[in-house]
Amino acid sequence: MLSHFCLICYSNILRHLGNEEKAADYADWSHHVRQVILRSFWPSTTRSQEGGLPSFSDVQFGLGDSRYLVAQISPFNYSWRCDVYANLLAFLMNLVDKHRAMMTFRFMWGVGVNEPWPVKNLYPPVHAGDPEWRDYFAVNLLNLPNHYHNGGIWPFVGALWVRYTHKLGMSALARRELVKLAQLCAQGVAQECEFNEWHHGVTGRPMGKAFQAWSAASFIQACHDLNLEPDEE
Repeated sequence: MLSHFCLICYSNILRHLGNEEKAADYADWSHHVRQVILRSFWPSTTRSQEGGLPSFSDVQFGLGDSRYLVAQISPFNYSWRCDVYANLLAFLMNLVDKHRAMMTFRFMWGVGVNEPWPVKNLYPPVHAGDPEWRDYFAVNLLNLPNHYHNGGIWPFVGALWVRYTHKLGMSALARRELVKLAQLCAQGVAQECEFNEWHHGVTGRPMGKAFQAWSAASFIQACHDLNLEPDEE
């Protein structure tokens, strides 16, 4: 996903510098990378827009029609879980179109990734006994279900959720979700407004490290995207 975005950025830089031919090459390359990602990670039984051929995951695993980019594929296995962070980035970086993004939104909204606060970074979390469970998830109790990377709530990702809904045209919802995000960031273990790293996926209580710049910076970026400016005194 990041390689696709970097190729687009470099193409735009080359175009700005007047090298149209090389810029076009990198733009074509970014288009190819996008097609490969969608064929591999967005299983679909229809391929008219992506080259007409079934994807690897279609043939190997028969996942049918997806509503989001699946979390992982390999020659031997796949993960059908929804990596919320990756799917939000995919739309914000223009890897997926608005139609796909709306399908993903309906899925994430339906399963409640934004409850109790925006948002859980993975749905559903991996539980012991699941093929994707690893014993090291229990080390320091860090990646138990609804913890940390395993379905924990991340303010950093929550701000991307706000921007995602706003880009979809749901500005009123985006503002409501921003208020919820502000309430989340206002919590703390030792004091208010700690902008914690992550929160428990069910209780919403802060469990990560306090005063995280990426949590605060992502919140500020969401405010900018929604054109919210502080009142002048």
